Amino acid sequence: MTMQVLHKNRRPWKKTEKNLALSLYYKSPSAYIYMRKNGIILPPESTVRRWLRSILYVPGFVKEYLNQIKLKVSLMKESDKKCSVLFDEVAIIMKHIEYNKSLDLIEGFEDMGVLGRFPKYAKHALVILW
Repeated sequence: MTMQVLHKNRRPWKKTEKNLALSLYYKSPSAYIYMRKNGIILPPESTVRRWLRSILYVPGFVKEYLNQIKLKVSLMKESDKKCSVLFDEVAIIMKHIEYNKSLDLIEGFEDMGVLGRFPKYAKHALVILW
């Protein structure tokens, strides 16, 4: 509610406003766009996408990610806790490397998370979805 009354144009979004916008966008991007078109004061979709791009995803199990999942699940109703966890291995056909500016490292080599990186092209990736 305070965002609707107190947010001024050209001011940085507060952390609480940012978290609300990310939560709404996560639930339904189309509903988020609909709300903005109907006069609800929310950050532009391009800003939310930029915030999402700024999240640094790295190989392995990152404790902060797991803590966020734990927090989110603790707030869910019992019926909402039912989910599927999917593991899938994908083959990387096109071998290439590229520089990741935000992490300041070269991607495309084998990366085993806490076990280290190896100077061989990555051939497979394990993807976990929930």
